[in-house]
Amino acid sequence: MKDILIGDGLDEVKFGMERQEVVKIYGEPDEVEILEFDAEDEKLEIWHYDSKDLSVAFDEANDWLLTSITVSSEEYLFEEKLKVGDSYKDVMTFLKSLELEGIEETEDIDEESKEKIKEVYVAEANVTFWFDQKDKVTEIVWGVIYDFEDDEEE
Repeated sequence: MKDILIGDGLDEVKFGMERQEVVKIYGEPDEVEILEFDAEDEKLEIWHYDSKDLSVAFDEANDWLLTSITVSSEEYLFEEKLKVGDSYKDVMTFLKSLELEGIEETEDIDEESKEKIKEVYVAEANVTFWFDQKDKVTEIVWGVIYDFEDDEEE
């Protein structure tokens, strides 16, 4: 099992790493995807590692440093407990026991599959749990935790 480190990364891979540092640990990605956001005129470069059920994202707005990680395998543990495949009920019970602030739930329809998907986002930890139509975790996404209060004081 590999530990999801809130606001920090995944085991030896840390948020804020440069692309070449990630290559030294994971090797070259199986696929590279570029997402462009018209409103902000920003880009994300997402590297997919299929054999690891893992993706990492580098953000142009942050000088192309590692800013988020996505996993889709039971091999990864959030707070040494939650993993892909866990039920919505188990996730919510555990998150509430951690007394984390800013838990938000949304439901939508996946445009491709036309199936119901559910998302639980925890602002304090900058982590998102994605659920399928059977209310089982399919992905866990987490990233850098920004301290906006420090920005306001400067």
